[in-house]
Amino acid sequence: MINLEDKVAGEELANSIEAAVPRARGLTNLTLGIALAGNSLTLSGRVPELWQKDMAESIVRTFGLVHIQYNIEVAPEHASLQTP
Repeated sequence: MINLEDKVAGEELANSIEAAVPRARGLTNLTLGIALAGNSLTLSGRVPELWQKDMAESIVRTFGLVHIQYNIEVAPEHASLQTP
């Protein structure tokens, strides 16, 4: 059974993370998914540059969660236009 206080705290934590990630320089126009279940978080989405992935993961680590699963894919925006 989920305690109401735990649920509210979890929602506040998720909201804090959702607010912190897009405020970081270079992450403002990205859409990343944040799913929190207890003390576990999954961060997912797609970014065009590896440094953006690293920055998003670094921000999430500052929140002190026990388990974090990173499902961020690095996919350059114009990859389909590039020729080998």
